[in-house]
Amino acid sequence: MSVFGVDEHEIAVTCSAELNLPNVDVMLVLDMSGSMVGQRVADLKDAVFEFYDQVTMTAPTGARVRIGVVPYSGAVNVGQILRETNPDFLAESFQY
Repeated sequence: MSVFGVDEHEIAVTCSAELNLPNVDVMLVLDMSGSMVGQRVADLKDAVFEFYDQVTMTAPTGARVRIGVVPYSGAVNVGQILRETNPDFLAESFQY
């Protein structure tokens, strides 16, 4: 503004912020290997339910929260399930 001969000019600004999360997708991969016995499994179960409670409590009204769980003990292979559901979900190759 100094080009126009104005060195300083006061302005008023009003701002606001809004958390807008219409969809939240979370996938939990749970270790169910041989090391997860006794109290460890109980603690894992408690942690999953606590996580679920926290996420659903803090989700904005109208938000769709989807939580998926995949247990694994040595390997996870969902390829056949995906192929049966929709073969287009999997690609033999892809160029980036």
